[in-house]
Amino acid sequence: MISIISFTQRGYALARRLAEREKASGDRRVMGCLLYSKWSGAAESADVEAVGDLTAWTGEQFAAHHTLLFIGACGIAVRSIAPSVQNKLTDSAVLVMDEAGKYVIPLLAGHVGGANDIAGRIAQLVGATPVLTTATDVSGVFAVDVWAVENGFAIQNKERIRQVSAKLLQKETVKIGIAGLTAVQCGEFLVQSGAGGAGQLQPCDVAAESATSLADLDILVAERLPDGCQALWLRPREYVLGMGCRRGKSLEELQTFVQAELDRAEIDPADICALASIERKRDEIGLARLADALRIPFLVYPEAELAQLEGSYSASAFVEQTVGVDNVCERAAMVYCGGRGEVFLQKRAAEGMTLAVVKRDWRA
Repeated sequence: MISIISFTQRGYALARRLAEREKASGDRRVMGCLLYSKWSGAAESADVEAVGDLTAWTGEQFAAHHTLLFIGACGIAVRSIAPSVQNKLTDSAVLVMDEAGKYVIPLLAGHVGGANDIAGRIAQLVGATPVLTTATDVSGVFAVDVWAVENGFAIQNKERIRQVSAKLLQKETVKIGIAGLTAVQCGEFLVQSGAGGAGQLQPCDVAAESATSLADLDILVAERLPDGCQALWLRPREYVLGMGCRRGKSLEELQTFVQAELDRAEIDPADICALASIERKRDEIGLARLADALRIPFLVYPEAELAQLEGSYSASAFVEQTVGVDNVCERAAMVYCGGRGEVFLQKRAAEGMTLAVVKRDWRA
């Protein structure tokens, strides 16, 4: 979710325009917008919440892992977020946009938090210019932390990011290995995962997991970090949540349901890489907030795309009559995986909520 706060009538109008365009965008990755304002005139709108203590409000947004967009001066944003800032892996993404909608600036969590990517999407929606200041983006080199997030990898030793980025910025070769893959297979994986254009990455053979070959790696994608390996460790998150729910389900209801099912299946929430659902759930605030709480992306897919997916799923005639497809949760999670995965936890239902878990083939 993006919590947008405005301070003037003009800023409020821009916030509302952005929220409306995001809702109609059709982008699979849902941003979702919550409107807040310190402009007194906005209080007349039922879907806008007035803000009193700005620093306290900011702390609440950080605690909920929401992205923050300040429509106003950079100084206001900086002073407001200062008490809440901790580290680059856990900080909320923070952006600033001028009330004329000319520029959008990522201030915090540009890579792992996704602020740079969100700036680009906001810019497209309102015709603004994104202003990026991170070194890898300015220099046009591979950003390993962005790549990790996009591919559902958890960064286990963030202090190594700087070393990898420094080598890339200095035009040095960076050695990367994927557990269980040969150098050729690793190279193919890089292409498929969106890193194919990173010419400085040297795919390495770590299929045998020999201590000698691992010792020289700069990046290792693996379930565990072997002894003697000093690489930046990216741990694959193996599971995808697929969900559907009755309109208006709260975050608390969804969290209780999900946690109970994950406990029953012995799945650590830290191993979940995404939440998927059907397109008509784009504006389901509870699901968007659940994704924020789990710090994972929320993606939605059209009914037709879910229906076209081959395979056998827990079918429901009622669901098919209601939304046009016989199953939402299993199919949505499998579509996220490109059809390459297995239903690890079949459809579970309780009090108007459905959940399934798919184990993805992250090497595919």
